[in-house]
Amino acid sequence: MKKIAIAALLCGCVATPVLAENLSPIYVEAGFGSAAYEFLTSPRELRLAAGLQFSPNWAFEVGGAYLGGSSHLGIKPTAITSVKTFQAALVGSYIVNKDFDWVGKFGLTRNQPAQTGNVTLPKVTDLYWAMGGDYHVNKNFSLRGLYENFGEFGQRINGGAVSASAVSLNLHYNF
Repeated sequence: MKKIAIAALLCGCVATPVLAENLSPIYVEAGFGSAAYEFLTSPRELRLAAGLQFSPNWAFEVGGAYLGGSSHLGIKPTAITSVKTFQAALVGSYIVNKDFDWVGKFGLTRNQPAQTGNVTLPKVTDLYWAMGGDYHVNKNFSLRGLYENFGEFGQRINGGAVSASAVSLNLHYNF
């Protein structure tokens, strides 16, 4: 029994560095883009995210985005000036070649509209999805272009939900 335990320990010591070299790193991402509400286009998007890539094709990511100002165009109860979002998503990559990957994300988003006046809209949880591509500049840096859909964050006066999306360019850094 002791021989088996010693052999397992030695195998673990030898295999652990090999496994560590094969695990993909933690990454961070920052980006800037253009958001679009159903009723207004071109507010700005600022985005920060961090993730853990647990295989070459799969990662888990958490992030936040700030979707810039808008004006009151049929939204109740008052004008929405901005939306803050928090996302958690599974990220899948399809490796095309050593320089380019297709990327897809699917998860949940928590949207918090900020308003003028004294009325506060409730936070809304909805599905989040994104798609885009990575261009690898070098081993650590890549540029990621994304189309993101943040789901619903408010209601129109005449009924129906208001949703937001964004197109962004992100700097992606692997540690």
